[in-house]
Amino acid sequence: MWDDNEEGGHWQFQFRRNLRDWEIPMIDALTDRIGDFSFSENEDSWLWVWSKKGSFTVRSMYKFLTDEKFDRLGSRQVFPSSLVWGTDFPMNIKCFFWSLFLGKILTRPNLVHKGFDISSLCPFCNLLPESTVHLFLHCLLMLESWTDLLSSNQQTLLKVYEADTVVLELWTDLLSSNQQTLLKVYEADTVVDLFSNWPVKSGNDLMVRVWKYLPYAAAWVTWKHRNNKVFNKALA
Repeated sequence: MWDDNEEGGHWQFQFRRNLRDWEIPMIDALTDRIGDFSFSENEDSWLWVWSKKGSFTVRSMYKFLTDEKFDRLGSRQVFPSSLVWGTDFPMNIKCFFWSLFLGKILTRPNLVHKGFDISSLCPFCNLLPESTVHLFLHCLLMLESWTDLLSSNQQTLLKVYEADTVVLELWTDLLSSNQQTLLKVYEADTVVDLFSNWPVKSGNDLMVRVWKYLPYAAAWVTWKHRNNKVFNKALA
């Protein structure tokens, strides 16, 4: 690969096949990086260039990979890890929301992408493809569920929870004046958008905790009900 000549030599790459168009810039970048390299008689040694001490660390490798990814994408999109790993959920539920926020749960379009010969339509409405946004936020059935869930109507609360006075007062305070929250459901472009912008409540510790985890509960129950409908033919 190194060709000596009177001018000191240069790199000469020989490939077993013709390069694809997208590979040419990568070769040019490699040539630029090693273009100023010079050989010496000193003994070779390993050096990790992405850390100050020259030694490999997982942290430096992770930083290099994420920086390179962000440079390639042209934007810095950080995964909202606190929405997953900062919760008190069991690990299986944390893994579910990790996959959900990455758009990797096995919805029908994702299964079709993997080669499954199935319909990509939402199993609830059979009108639109079952994207995560549609399934958890914008499906007609889910919009109805979100509307009922965020309703401040006393009769609705009584029917849904069949609660005693103390519990009813708690939920009434919790779910009152939530038109803005419902609007966030309609306007969210992704599931992460809704969870990231979920309003913060103050007051009773139990109320604050229940409100914080309300969207998680809604998403988890939706996914369980969806699977029950798909695999056990349950009614919507």
